[in-house]
Amino acid sequence: MAQEIRHLDPEGSTMKDDKPDFSDVQSGGSSTAPRAPDAPPEITTYTVVSGDSLSKIAKHFYGDANQWRRIWEANKDHVKNPDLIHPGQVLTIPR
Repeated sequence: MAQEIRHLDPEGSTMKDDKPDFSDVQSGGSSTAPRAPDAPPEITTYTVVSGDSLSKIAKHFYGDANQWRRIWEANKDHVKNPDLIHPGQVLTIPR
C-alpha cells in the first residue's frame, strides 16, 4: 500500500499525491555507504611437472616465454636458480 504524502502547493493549499516527487533530485557520485574494499589480487599457483622450465610455464600463463622473470621474481624465496626447478614445487604465478 502506497504511503499518502501531503504537501503545500505554492498557494498554500494542501495537495495529495500517491507517489513522492523526486523531480528535484540530482544524481552524483556522493554516497553515505562505506566504500567497498578493493578485491584481493587473484593468486594462482602451479605445480611443476617433469620437463617444465620457467619459460615454458610463462608461455602457458602469459603467452610469452620471455615473461619467465615475472614468475622467478615472485618465487625467489624458494627458487634460488631460475634454471633449476623441480617436479612438485608449487610456484606462485603473478597476474
